[in-house]
Amino acid sequence: MNNIMFRTLLRWAEGIIHLVVPLTAVVVSIYPDVLGVEDNSHILLRLILGLLAGIAVADMLARYITLKDIEDQTKKLSDLSNVSLLKSARDSGVVDLFSRANAERLNSIIDAINNTTGTIALCGVALPSMVEHEGLKNAIVDVSKKHDVKVMLLKPHSFEASRREQIEFPLGTKTTSDIIGTESWIREQMINNRRFRLHLYETPPMLSLIITDQFVFVEPYHFGRPDGVEGCIGGKVPMLKIRNQPEMGKDNTYSFFKEHFEYLWNYTRGSRVNLPIDLVESMSSSFVILKNSSEFDIRTSGWELSGQDSQSPFQFEAGFTWNKGGTIAIAQREKVAPKADRVFHTQRNFMGGNTILRLTNDSGTLLNEWSIIHAEV
Repeated sequence: MNNIMFRTLLRWAEGIIHLVVPLTAVVVSIYPDVLGVEDNSHILLRLILGLLAGIAVADMLARYITLKDIEDQTKKLSDLSNVSLLKSARDSGVVDLFSRANAERLNSIIDAINNTTGTIALCGVALPSMVEHEGLKNAIVDVSKKHDVKVMLLKPHSFEASRREQIEFPLGTKTTSDIIGTESWIREQMINNRRFRLHLYETPPMLSLIITDQFVFVEPYHFGRPDGVEGCIGGKVPMLKIRNQPEMGKDNTYSFFKEHFEYLWNYTRGSRVNLPIDLVESMSSSFVILKNSSEFDIRTSGWELSGQDSQSPFQFEAGFTWNKGGTIAIAQREKVAPKADRVFHTQRNFMGGNTILRLTNDSGTLLNEWSIIHAEV
């Protein structure tokens, strides 16, 4: 007799006991002559005791069946999920796994970003979802009002970008256009006085990373295209959500991915993306002329221009709008009158004695820096 049939018989027995014993007691109490006696007091007593015994037996059967069900389900769960695998995932900080088709993937990322209390870091080839998905975009912009947003993208037109285009064929050209689109959007955020910082890398892309103070979302990059797979190969492998576990010390998986990002961030420091503002002409301790080569008019309230050792940075006047394509000049001496669309005179030695000139927005984000001619006039 198999397990299912045995359990079915037990359930029938349980049901019969629950139904027949109480029904018999009721019938005998109403019609004592059914048993051929007039004095039914001792019979009722026996029936009551029998009823209690029947209920006890039925309860025992129900408990036995329930325990068997739990045992069977536990065995199935153990067979299907592999408890040791779950333990390894827990120890490694893995709290979830998402396919690209899983709608909860982006919701989980957005929730982690909304609840962060510090810098967020993103690394990918192009990260188009950061620009195209409204919920994710808005969450990142909100964070940038208080915390730095550090982004790394694959450098467009590099060897690795060309390789990626070949792998993604016939969608390859979209890879480069997506990178350029994301880069342009980040520059726009920098103009809007948000705390975005962008580096470009040229190494083979290894990981897609989204890092908050509590979680890292990691998806491996690969070059594989199995037979029958068409279009973009990104998102074809699962994305892991890993919890930060400081109590794990050197075994905190989260910290390895965070340090991977920091290493690559420092390695690409020379490929920092600045705001497209050109230094047209300069003379140390005298004047500089800058041109807005971006695609946008810029409101420069709170922006500062200074040399590295200057204690008196030049601050743009509130409400000034620097038109795209327009030039401005900042002169430290009134007798110097460089030609520009707008000239600012200042008595401050905002350049100091250094030949490196830096432009920052009101959140302190470096927008651009230049080497200037170290000479006096």
